[in-house]
Amino acid sequence: MDFKAVEERQKQWEETTLREWFQRQGERKKQFSAFQGMVPVKTVYTPLDLAERGLDFLKDIGYPGEFPYTRGNEPNMYRRKFWEMSQYSGFGSADETNQRIKDLLG
Repeated sequence: MDFKAVEERQKQWEETTLREWFQRQGERKKQFSAFQGMVPVKTVYTPLDLAERGLDFLKDIGYPGEFPYTRGNEPNMYRRKFWEMSQYSGFGSADETNQRIKDLLG
């Protein structure tokens, strides 16, 4: 793995995709952490953080908000707003889906 390429690509991502997203959308909190604040959580993890796994990061994983979207479609994931889950993802035909929406709203 070419860690220099990952480091350069991460810098490019931070200066373009992530910066533009922050300017438009912002985040819910300034700092995110796990375990009652004892472990800070980074915006993104790369092979620089997980070198022992041996993945081809640039090809197989990529960055959030960019193709192949294996890490989500938003550059900062769910740091702007809480994660959402839809009630369903399609329900048969368009008419059946429409009826399902009406049933759920009722």
